Amino acid sequence: MYYQQRLTWGGVALHAGGLPGYPESHGCIHLPYTFSQQLFTITTLGATVVVEGNAVNHITTTDASLLAPMDAKGQQVTFEHLDNAQFRWQPELAPTGPLTIIISKKDQRIVVLRNGIEIGRSVAQVNDNDEGSHVITLSKGADGKLRWIYIGLPGHDEDKGRAVDEAILNRVRMPRQFYDDVHAELKPGTTVLVTMSSVGTQTTGEKLTILDAVSPTQ
Repeated sequence: MYYQQRLTWGGVALHAGGLPGYPESHGCIHLPYTFSQQLFTITTLGATVVVEGNAVNHITTTDASLLAPMDAKGQQVTFEHLDNAQFRWQPELAPTGPLTIIISKKDQRIVVLRNGIEIGRSVAQVNDNDEGSHVITLSKGADGKLRWIYIGLPGHDEDKGRAVDEAILNRVRMPRQFYDDVHAELKPGTTVLVTMSSVGTQTTGEKLTILDAVSPTQ
C-alpha cells in the first residue's frame, strides 16, 4: 500500500489508490497517488484526521458522537463533560502540534484538539441551521493577512477557496475568555470543522466509533 498512514492498529489507513487485479480494501481511505505522496511528506504522528458524515448521503450528518479519541498507544481516551462549567482550557495537555476546532451546531459546543488531544471545550451559541458540514482553514494571503478560507467538501464544491464572510463568523458566540485563549493559539493551517454531528455532551445514547483500534503489541 503506497504511502500508507495508519489510522488504527486494526488495518484502517490512508493510502494511494487501489491494487490493480486485487479486491478493494474494506475501511481504508483511498487517495490519488500524487496526492497521497504529497500528504505523506507533510504529515507527522499525531496529526488530526476527521472522518465524518454518511457515505450514502454525505450532506446528512450523524446524531452519534463524532469524537472517539484514542491516544498514541491505541487506548481509548474518555473526554470530560463540562457539567456546570462554561468552558475548559488545558493547552498544557498538548503543547505543540496541529490545531483542529470542531463546532457542533447540534450540541452548541466547541471542542479544540491539538495533536489529536482535546485541550479545550466550551458552550457556544451557533446560529446556523444548515444540516451540512463545512471545513475552513486559516491561511495567510499574499498581503500577509490571515484569512479563513473554505475547503470544498463533496456537496459543497462551490465553497472551495472562498473566504469566510465576517457575517458567518459572527454566527458563532462563545465565552470571551475562551475566545481569547483559542485566538492566541491560532496559526496558519488551523482547521475548523462545522458540523451538525455531536461532540459528546451526553453520557447516554448511541456512540459512533469513527476509528476502531487495538493496543499495539510493540
